Amino acid sequence: MREFLNKYKGIIFLLPILYIIGNIFYPLAVLPLLVVGIYWLAKGKDEHLLIFLLVVLVMGDSRVWQLFFFKNLRIVMILFVFLRTLSLMSAGKISFRKIFLLIIPFFIVAFLGGLRSPNIGLSMAKMISYLLLIFAVLHFIPYMIRITEGKILLDIIKLSIVFFVIGLILRFVNPQVAYLVARYRGLMGNPNGLGIYSTLIFPLYFIYLSIYDDSKRIVYVAIVLCLVSTVLTGSRTSLGTILIFYLLYSFHKRSTLVTTGFYVMVLPAILVFLASGGLEFAISLFGLEEYLRVESLFTGTGRYLAWSLGLTQIAQNPFIGRGFAWEEIFFHDMADILVATEHQGGMHNSYLTFIMNNGYLGFIFFAIFLIYMMFRMRAPWFSFPFALAAILSSFFESWLNSSLNAFSIHFFIILMVLIEYPKLVKRQKKLLET
Repeated sequence: MREFLNKYKGIIFLLPILYIIGNIFYPLAVLPLLVVGIYWLAKGKDEHLLIFLLVVLVMGDSRVWQLFFFKNLRIVMILFVFLRTLSLMSAGKISFRKIFLLIIPFFIVAFLGGLRSPNIGLSMAKMISYLLLIFAVLHFIPYMIRITEGKILLDIIKLSIVFFVIGLILRFVNPQVAYLVARYRGLMGNPNGLGIYSTLIFPLYFIYLSIYDDSKRIVYVAIVLCLVSTVLTGSRTSLGTILIFYLLYSFHKRSTLVTTGFYVMVLPAILVFLASGGLEFAISLFGLEEYLRVESLFTGTGRYLAWSLGLTQIAQNPFIGRGFAWEEIFFHDMADILVATEHQGGMHNSYLTFIMNNGYLGFIFFAIFLIYMMFRMRAPWFSFPFALAAILSSFFESWLNSSLNAFSIHFFIILMVLIEYPKLVKRQKKLLET
């Protein structure tokens, strides 16, 4: 960790400057970032660009008013990464990936839907930021993994340790920041946000360990901190998806016979147990009713209400939708009506959010792109467990439809790692042989 902190000391020095300026007049926080960002571009400090993008996205999720200025820095950082990607492409260091063309129909539909949005500017801004994210992930991330020989992945893991540790320190030093209505949230805006972050970063720990032999101790520390933080959130979806990922990963890394036996015998037995009311019995057996908030477990904590409201809007705009951010605008306008219900805002379902914003046509185009990407994953132990965990998490939370959150980028980073997996393993073996 000392090496990590020393390597990114420029970021450490930048943060208090941004904090001071951002709390005096938050729009001015963009100015020092522009200066530093241009310096990073000029000096080719690609690792700093990516790591600080992750910092800004995580901190931008916070609801603490002193950190509000981070929200304005997100679009600046994704633009810097995009510009750096274009620069590397013009220098011949990155080749254009034709797979990017597969997502273009989705953005055409999103653009047409955005013209019907009650806030066209917001819709177009969010659409462009998502376009920049996809472009950067497809091109910049594989390049970074290649030129750093995987060290950037370890830096991302170490950064997660920093986030988890700061959150746990705040739990004791300033509980008002670390908690939201008696539930732990660490540095994130809400407990479910921290749970999603944990869900998406958790597979990276095991993927890294399967490729690289160094820094095992630091990765194990990250795993422990991630699990502790997730347990403290009480996020049922995150706890369940992490458990599912690890369970499937544990079986998949064994023999084909064991894996087949799991899907033929063990998994059906688990599903029958849950379908017959076994979940409720297990919760009461272990005395976890209060922790898992069992009174709201079968009502979806307002999700079912949100889904029904979203479906009514989908029925009115079924094919193209009303562009990016329409779901956000709709539920914001409904806030006064929903304040007395269990619902706390938003759709809480990435797929319904895509359909509401971009219609069935846009969703189909995005699904084709995403499914194609997932079928290109070449890591036998991780591909299906990771895909299932991500699918389940995005079914109960609307993180996949946004670019400027702390979650989508981690999902796409791991997706690209799993696509490049055979190359990474082969390259690492050659390095060990030499």
